[in-house]
Amino acid sequence: MKILLDECVNGRLARDLPGHDVWTIGRMRWKGLSNGRLLQSALDAGFEGFITVDSNISFQQDVSKYALTVYVLRVRHLRLAELRLLAPALLAALASPAPGNFVVIDSRHSQP
Repeated sequence: MKILLDECVNGRLARDLPGHDVWTIGRMRWKGLSNGRLLQSALDAGFEGFITVDSNISFQQDVSKYALTVYVLRVRHLRLAELRLLAPALLAALASPAPGNFVVIDSRHSQP
């Protein structure tokens, strides 16, 4: 799956998503785009998934009009170590995409 990581998601998380084509907003040169323009640009570029930590995006955007899945990682801190704890649950969610929907992955449900 071709996946785009939001600006606030550490790009090194890509190493924990084997088998996926993971890009960052910086690599795409899309820094500063509003969420609506960002989602449309991602769709136009062939992305199938968008990973963010912005839980407000579900209130700001109607993703049903985009044929990609928005994965929202809910963490207390943006540290890579905490994001990596979500990798197994994220990989499981990536195996069953839900285009036009939000998939929330919460750190409270991913602890060993």
